[in-house]
Amino acid sequence: MKKIICVLSVLLLIFLTACGGTAVGRYESEDYAFDKLTFSDSARMVYIGNNELVISEDAVSGSSRLLTTRVVDLGKAKVTETRRYKHDAEYEYRLSPVRYDGGRLVYEVYFSNPDYYFGSSEPMPEFFLIGSIKSKKLEEFRVQSCAGVFSFDCSKYYYPLDNTVYCTDVKTGATEVFAEFPSDSTLSFASRVNADGSIYSLSVNPHGGDSYYCHLDLNTGKVSNAVFRGSNARNIGEIGDYTVILKYPNDDEGPLTEQIYLINNSGHAGDSSFYIDIGTALSTHDLLIEYADVKLYSSGYLVILNSSDGNYRLKIGLIGSDFAEFADISSLGRLNALTSAAYADDVSVGDSTGVFAFILDGKLHIVNPAVLNFITKIPLQRLPYVNLKLG
Repeated sequence: MKKIICVLSVLLLIFLTACGGTAVGRYESEDYAFDKLTFSDSARMVYIGNNELVISEDAVSGSSRLLTTRVVDLGKAKVTETRRYKHDAEYEYRLSPVRYDGGRLVYEVYFSNPDYYFGSSEPMPEFFLIGSIKSKKLEEFRVQSCAGVFSFDCSKYYYPLDNTVYCTDVKTGATEVFAEFPSDSTLSFASRVNADGSIYSLSVNPHGGDSYYCHLDLNTGKVSNAVFRGSNARNIGEIGDYTVILKYPNDDEGPLTEQIYLINNSGHAGDSSFYIDIGTALSTHDLLIEYADVKLYSSGYLVILNSSDGNYRLKIGLIGSDFAEFADISSLGRLNALTSAAYADDVSVGDSTGVFAFILDGKLHIVNPAVLNFITKIPLQRLPYVNLKLG
């Protein structure tokens, strides 16, 4: 009997190895690729918890378009559910990368030739569709402005118009004033601050005044934690008590002046803030940077996609108390097909947490930052900074 059990154990181990190992084993490597799953360049994804990654792609199907949404069980390394929706070719459906409560999914609907936000290269949705992977039909939601954000349970929608933030009930359509700012201000939502989506960072540009970012509590309407915005800058997220701002070079400056600012957002003047000379540091280890797209994720990691001579290199960074450390994803080589919407963070599989999911050249990749070699260190430099105080 013992011999039989031993033989069965060996056969089980061989089987697991042939299938790519256990979930934990797969993601203990720097890069794991799902070779048997393929996706189009238009794919979008969002992690909904419980090892499940939702991947959606919209493509032409005859005289119409077909939206295909699949659930990938990362523990089992396979597709467990598929849902398809046929729709008018006049529109394109794109899955929002924002995670909502209860596995809810939000699709942004665009004209095939979309309008754009004023002064931006970002297309503007015409309306939204809300549902889940179980939905046989998606619920349409139209609102006066599609430049807003949903509550965590998708029951409310908040959008800025002129100097006011309005709140619309998704089910009834009832709309009310939620928060008001100085007249002639321009408002725009920047990033979600906390995991439950109750607080967002809002960009406020008062006419004739200093522009700033602040926190807007979607439950209470309270405004707090304001910091100066500065020129040629955008909010990329928050780390602890710090608002993280990416500052682009001015037209008369070279690419090496690109910097990341960590501004203390506690609302007290004179608190310590820092900056990172990211352009200079990364050019020391790579070719001259022409452009760097930087994203900050809730797991605390920075993802940097920088361009050199038309090619792309991916870096993952982590900001500590004294240094920012960066690692190349060397196994992926130079990248030419990574789109900013085709990755998700803070994914958990078994004991592996905080991993990233990427779609590259039609393949789903999982990268575990915990096993990367962080070889580039950039010191954090203290920045004398007086924060903007509200009230």
